[in-house]
Amino acid sequence: MDTLINNVQIISVEVGPLSVLVAMLIAFLLSLVIAYTYRATQLGSDYSTSFFHTLVIITLVVTLVIMIIGSDIARAFALVGSLSIIRFRSAVRSARDLGFLFLAMAVGMACGTRFYIAGLLATVFVCVMIYALWRLDFGTRVMRAQILKVWLPKEMASEETLKPVFDRHLINYGLVGMESVRQGAAVEMVFSVRFKSGVEELDLLNDIRAINGNDKTLLLSGQQLVDL
Repeated sequence: MDTLINNVQIISVEVGPLSVLVAMLIAFLLSLVIAYTYRATQLGSDYSTSFFHTLVIITLVVTLVIMIIGSDIARAFALVGSLSIIRFRSAVRSARDLGFLFLAMAVGMACGTRFYIAGLLATVFVCVMIYALWRLDFGTRVMRAQILKVWLPKEMASEETLKPVFDRHLINYGLVGMESVRQGAAVEMVFSVRFKSGVEELDLLNDIRAINGNDKTLLLSGQQLVDL
């Protein structure tokens, strides 16, 4: 047992200032590629300048941490213990953002261990794939997002009243909400609907008006991208 312990050596590699500077510079350049890929492919109001900066910071910090740890197990445990006291309150908004964070961390680890070629190839390959998926809208489909609002007398306000009409015209439907109107004499029912192929929207509206006595019937249509 004593012989085994004596044979265990912890190799601590000293890193010079030039090595640190080179690693941090490469990590910074690669993090900019990742961050600009995020900026170019993020849709509309989901874009966050703060997250753009975070990607750069995460890459640099992970690079530095990995270089500090080196192959020293004692340092590794010390850093894990000290970092465990940090509590992050900001939640990642989407799984896609989480993917960018993992990419930044992986590239930081590659730079910290001085596998620069691996970090460069990974950054280029993954960023090209992300851009291609975004450019081609891969994994998304366009569907008509339609909302149907129907006013029914209070005593008739149920899905069963409209079910025969819905079954003739729609692929599927779902009740989104209900609201009392006309001082409680009627109920506004809101449905999310999808029409069968070849069905005229006006035919559905006319059939509903025959049921609710030509009361308010409103169909809202638009285009929406839906993730698969």
